[in-house]
Amino acid sequence: MKAEWKAQYNDGTSLQQHNADGSENLFKEIQQDKLKEFFIDFDGKNLSLNLLTGIFYINGFQYNTDLSDSKEEKRLIYFVRRKHTMGTNLQVIPGLSSDTYYLGFQTTIDGKNHKRMVAVKNGMLSFEQ
Repeated sequence: MKAEWKAQYNDGTSLQQHNADGSENLFKEIQQDKLKEFFIDFDGKNLSLNLLTGIFYINGFQYNTDLSDSKEEKRLIYFVRRKHTMGTNLQVIPGLSSDTYYLGFQTTIDGKNHKRMVAVKNGMLSFEQ
């Protein structure tokens, strides 16, 4: 499963992971303070998070969390966890590696941090708090 991200800003501009010339933009280049929505495309299947509302969209279907109504600032969480399976000879076994993609947000309410995330592995979704 291959994923491609896009950051959409409040002013309507965006930053794609890959440019038309094949060059790559790094995640750290995203202007977090201007970020409105973050999209991930998994070979035509889409997952996005609106950072203004805290609402996830999964192939166009809306998923609200218990923090979606919160007016507090929401900070983007996005990372990929790569798992390699190795034999007793410590060599990676081809075909048994897997990636899990995490998309979510963190917010601070009354001095406490709260996180809401979606994990995507092998096309399957799970929600985490």
